[in-house]
Amino acid sequence: MKKELIKRICIALVAVAFWQGPAFGSTGAGTKAVKTTPLIQFAGLNNGEFEPGETGSLTNQATNRQKLWLTHEMAGIAAVRRGDALEAEIRFSAALGLAMSFSVDDPRVASSLDSLGNLYRETGRFDKADDAFSRALEARERTLGPDHPDIARTLGELAWLNLVRNRYDEAEPYYRRAIGIQEKALGKDHPSVGQSLNGLAGIYHMQGRYDDAVPVYERALAIKEKNLGLDHPDVAQTLNNMATLHVVANRPARAEPYYLRALDIRKKNFGPGHLSVAKSLNNLAGLYYIQKRYIEAGSLYGEALEIMEGALGPSHPELANTLANYATLLRKVGEIEKAGEMAARAKEIRGN
Repeated sequence: MKKELIKRICIALVAVAFWQGPAFGSTGAGTKAVKTTPLIQFAGLNNGEFEPGETGSLTNQATNRQKLWLTHEMAGIAAVRRGDALEAEIRFSAALGLAMSFSVDDPRVASSLDSLGNLYRETGRFDKADDAFSRALEARERTLGPDHPDIARTLGELAWLNLVRNRYDEAEPYYRRAIGIQEKALGKDHPSVGQSLNGLAGIYHMQGRYDDAVPVYERALAIKEKNLGLDHPDVAQTLNNMATLHVVANRPARAEPYYLRALDIRKKNFGPGHLSVAKSLNNLAGLYYIQKRYIEAGSLYGEALEIMEGALGPSHPELANTLANYATLLRKVGEIEKAGEMAARAKEIRGN
């Protein structure tokens, strides 16, 4: 607990340091120079230079600061790999403070903001991630202009963050702008365009704008097929999304061929006992239940359960929904005793 508190204090100190703006004599255009405080020492600096006793030309000092920036970035990445989010935040914050000491328009500023944004996103701190990526977008627009491909990548991050927080109206313009930039800079069939289209279709899907989503999904699918091949796992994911869209739009007959093709692709790529295959079987079983094709649905639920139990064990939380759905189906066809067994297992796994 003490170590964690110390780390959090260090984070706060570094944050104060870099929010003050550039610490060295060279400032960005229109940026007022600020007095360097001892807080900057946390980043390995002292009044714009290295610790007393270290000598060298301004060029050497700049080179050393660049090395220190890179050291903080690499240490942050190493901390992420160890699962030490607090240490990673300290390191990336220090790198950001150092980058801003070069200039507020230095490209390393956006890079360090990306590092922080990615860390916050992966640790579920979406508001902080949004702030970091918004600042990275502003930095890149100043240095690269509004139509650079790197701008589109940052827009995609902001779109996703709004999507997962159910802010669909805010996410849509980010995706639309990213698509426009990518088409212009990379070509209309570039994989990045397909990825952004998939995100845009997802927004329409979640908003219930099914007729708007279908052509966007179809274009995203065509781009993936062209770049990755007809049987790539990413193609299966888009097929699954399209099928689910048709199910919720009450068009089950249109969903089946997409689910079947996704299932076939996953079997080819991963083998018949893979968890992704079980997920496809679950989806298809749910569709058949809606269509009152109960025998086919029951067979698929049984097959999915067998795969999941083999891969995860008989009491894994992911089994609960499949068991509950299977129980509902079994009651429908009059297999009350077996339905009770499945329902009891689902209840036990869920702990209620």
